[in-house]
Amino acid sequence: MSGGTVTIASTSIWDTVQSDIVNKIGTKRYNLWIKHTTLKSLGDEAALIGVPNLFIQAWLEKKFKEDLRDSIRRVTGKNVDIRFVVDGSLFREMRLSQDNAGVTPLISRPKNPPEVRGSALNPRYTFKRFVVGDCNRFACEMARSLAQTKSRELNPLFIYGPVGVGKTHLLQGFAAEHKRRHPEEGVTYVTCEQFVNQFVTSIQKRRTENFRSVYRTTDVLVIDDVQWLSGKKSSQQEFLHTFNALTARDRLIVAAGDSYPREITATGAAIIDRLASGITARIDPPDYATRLNIIRARSAELKRHVPDGVARLLAERFTNNVRELEGGFLKVLAFHSLLGKPLDEQTVLEILRTERVATGHRTTLETVVQAVASHYGLSPQEIISSRKTRSLCLPRHAAMYLARRGTRHSLKEIGQHFGGRSHAAVLHAVKTIEKKIESDPALAEAIRGLRHTLGMNDH
Repeated sequence: MSGGTVTIASTSIWDTVQSDIVNKIGTKRYNLWIKHTTLKSLGDEAALIGVPNLFIQAWLEKKFKEDLRDSIRRVTGKNVDIRFVVDGSLFREMRLSQDNAGVTPLISRPKNPPEVRGSALNPRYTFKRFVVGDCNRFACEMARSLAQTKSRELNPLFIYGPVGVGKTHLLQGFAAEHKRRHPEEGVTYVTCEQFVNQFVTSIQKRRTENFRSVYRTTDVLVIDDVQWLSGKKSSQQEFLHTFNALTARDRLIVAAGDSYPREITATGAAIIDRLASGITARIDPPDYATRLNIIRARSAELKRHVPDGVARLLAERFTNNVRELEGGFLKVLAFHSLLGKPLDEQTVLEILRTERVATGHRTTLETVVQAVASHYGLSPQEIISSRKTRSLCLPRHAAMYLARRGTRHSLKEIGQHFGGRSHAAVLHAVKTIEKKIESDPALAEAIRGLRHTLGMNDH
């Protein structure tokens, strides 16, 4: 196409702009990033473009803003500034389009799930059953988009978050959906623990070539709990070679862990760089609206009428993660069905009184600092102060260690709370305590006692 102004025929300006830009960036990238956008307004100085979500907005800003400006100039003759605005209706249209694309959904044929190598997939872990909310929407959209498009711009995809928030569900949903859409491709799903154990066994039995032929020739590798590589140098080296072999062949890698890549301890820098090189998506503990929708979705699946008051009470009390929420819900149903208990709020409260599950208790940075200060006979202000005296060093390191292990805050957030320290300083504190408790029984006992005081589970 020439560099002059394009004559607009009967089509709209935006249709013509899209036709122009698809010729420049290609159909695949157009379908992924621009297809579901719209022109909200066009003036002499600016064009306002509607986008489905914040991630697409950020990507267009970074990658395609100049392409859009050039296409609008060719179509209209106007040299305008490009601005974006999120439009929820475009997100719904995009989701509907993705849901309607392809063949019969996997959920309609659970007796014959797609064949995936490695660990068996849970047939209940599908995209259709994944309840989307503000806490997990970005991660879900990235997994769905990668399964649909196989876009190298989304590869590798690393999903991270605390225990029980749906990482495994999303990974297995991706594996099943990718195999359904691309049955000709080999998909391997495995936990990192299984990867390590299989690698060790292959060395012992002198079958490393067989092991490598499985993992380095697959089209898609989906690996869960990568933090399990921590401290395992030979397994880390093997994983790095596997990662490099797959990316060299433009194969897809989707991984999950409990921390952002650069916050995973005792793991080589090369692996961390690889995991952080693509899209990283965090899943947070479910917010109230998501917890309520989970209860309603599971009630509909089981064809059980759950009074709204019961659903709301469960959503209010089981706040830590999805796993505890669903477990509490099933326990209420069991009390109702097997013991003849009424399905009401009183039954829920009775269960909560007799169970030692964490139902809303949250360890905060403030409670960590207070507990450590009390244990060492210091004030909270001394713990978080900028003073660097030797007497404060160990208590402060212990507090940062417990904050990292017992709260949902990032290293950066913890550092800010502890006198504006860097995330590297927090990571150093965590590693220091981890090393010391292996050789210092008194410190190990102190940490155990503080964990108990704070209501943290022992690892």
